[in-house]
Amino acid sequence: MGLLDEVRANDYKHNRQSKIAEIKSKLAPEDYDEFVVAISDVTISQAALIRALQKRGIKIGTGTISNMRRDLLAGGLDLA
Repeated sequence: MGLLDEVRANDYKHNRQSKIAEIKSKLAPEDYDEFVVAISDVTISQAALIRALQKRGIKIGTGTISNMRRDLLAGGLDLA
């Protein structure tokens, strides 16, 4: 593993974008659209999001959901 690979592996923002790409690839388009609505709605609990994604074979934790929401609110997360 080269230096750039190591930096990217430890870049949490890059990892969140990678997780978004994984979620998008594993969900049907309409389910992904609903995920975008759900992740944007802070009244929906992290636990509910995690359970729904895990039922679809996507491993994700509360920290990742929390960071995604924070980045989304700050305008630094691209869900397109």
